[in-house]
Amino acid sequence: MSVLLFLLLFVPLSLVLAWWVAERNDRALLIRRTAVAWLVLAPLTAVMNDWMPFAGGGDDESYYELAQPPPSSVAEALDFSRFQGFMEQPGYPALLSLMNALVGHDLLCYKLLNVFFFITLSIVWYRIGLVLNGRAFARAASLAVLLLTPLWYSVFFILKDMVITLLQSVFLLGVVQAWSRVRFVPLFLIALTSLCVILFRSALVVQQAGVLVGTVAARGLAQSRLRGRLVTVVVPILICVVMLIALSNRELLATLGIRSESRVLSESMLDSAATRRGGTAVSTMLFPLLYLFTETAGLNPRAWARLDPFWLRGVLALPWIVVAVPGFLLGIHHLCSAPAVPSTARAKHQSWIRRLRLSKALATPWSAVLIFVVSYFAISWSVGDTTRWRVPDMPMFAAIAVVGWMNTGHARRTRVLIWWTILLGALFGAFYLLRGM
Repeated sequence: MSVLLFLLLFVPLSLVLAWWVAERNDRALLIRRTAVAWLVLAPLTAVMNDWMPFAGGGDDESYYELAQPPPSSVAEALDFSRFQGFMEQPGYPALLSLMNALVGHDLLCYKLLNVFFFITLSIVWYRIGLVLNGRAFARAASLAVLLLTPLWYSVFFILKDMVITLLQSVFLLGVVQAWSRVRFVPLFLIALTSLCVILFRSALVVQQAGVLVGTVAARGLAQSRLRGRLVTVVVPILICVVMLIALSNRELLATLGIRSESRVLSESMLDSAATRRGGTAVSTMLFPLLYLFTETAGLNPRAWARLDPFWLRGVLALPWIVVAVPGFLLGIHHLCSAPAVPSTARAKHQSWIRRLRLSKALATPWSAVLIFVVSYFAISWSVGDTTRWRVPDMPMFAAIAVVGWMNTGHARRTRVLIWWTILLGALFGAFYLLRGM
């Protein structure tokens, strides 16, 4: 009964959202795609819920337990301090407790909520795609997000990564929309998502501030002058300052149920990151490769001996490794080499620095996407994690991969995929063969 009530509420909501967001000629496509996503992912999530209810390791089980009992009033729902002592970040258990009040304490319903967030994420990327490259790219980017199988792992278990991914993508939508002109709606999206991120993973506010400053700097570098509009510089930097002040205000964070020093912008936060980095076994040389691949367990024959959540994460990463990684490399090359406007014969003889400055990577809103990816690489490096901490940048990776594949000829795409698959098979086959000897 709880699942039926959930579907009656959230499936129509996602269809209305798709209709509202889409351009008029794309409404039928986006509504149809949203419906198909529910028809595929909801039953698949139900099957996985029976097979693997929890991922192990404690996070999802703790979230499930903290969602009970539901809040008895609006005041209690907004009292995030009730999770103090159980969770350093109260956002996700507070969200699940609200779901409990709405549809009951049902594990599958909590996972279907992640399905709703995942489908909404694809709709958000449709809007981002419109700003970045037009309608054709928007449709492709939206579909690519739905096919991001590594994100399915965050759907099959009640983990907060999907919520954070959605918040970060909505933040990016505000940034790219504010690229050409600062308006109220983009600024509202930036401010709202920053406030929400504090509740879920407060350290990411520092990253969002860096993305804002970096995007403004890239725009200034590309255009040399901002068309006399000082507001395009002042407003984002002002928002950035407010975000950092809020994150360093212990009293404000305490009212939000955040009392741990490692979640406040302070020396303790940096020490916490250093401790994480010191305790990891990821080597410096392998880190970029592991960051690109996200997970290599699916390429290890031994991982298939036991079908558990660790195996599932590795298997879901295989399409990413085979398709997204080479596309990402092609996309980086395209964005850094293709000019933002049609080049002239004279422009072809300019220095590579000048060409980079006029490329799509700097002279268009794509700079915000690239800065996001670089910032997540830096964060993952600092904490020594290439899996859950870097999940929110996967849609950015996918968008870059899509633009890479779309600007590569059919014959070349085929050759790249064939040789990439052969190379992966040879390298990992030899590695695990030698390792087993």
